[in-house]
Amino acid sequence: MAIARDTKSSVRVTGGVSSDTFSYTCSGSDRFLVVFCLSNNSGNPITGVTYAGVAMTRIAQITAVDSFTKDVYVLANPASGANNVVITASGSVAIVSAVMSYTGVRQTNPTP
Repeated sequence: MAIARDTKSSVRVTGGVSSDTFSYTCSGSDRFLVVFCLSNNSGNPITGVTYAGVAMTRIAQITAVDSFTKDVYVLANPASGANNVVITASGSVAIVSAVMSYTGVRQTNPTP
């Protein structure tokens, strides 16, 4: 099975929050979910992301000189249907998030 994008991407911008919750829908088989977070580097980094109450794995975090922190979280075999994505920070922060899901992804060791 070839890897394909499941549903359209969701992009959000929030400001001055310690968490952001929104619904996202995954469907198909051999699902894989990716959440990108960009937050202002105010000393309150992103501390976690969940989907349908399941903790996602952070595979990258870059704190750059441009005063922003970039995080990438992934989850193999996320629950199908509409579920909440919850992004949590250690304090008040501005968050830009992008969510994408894919089908046809190997479920064992899906990331390089």
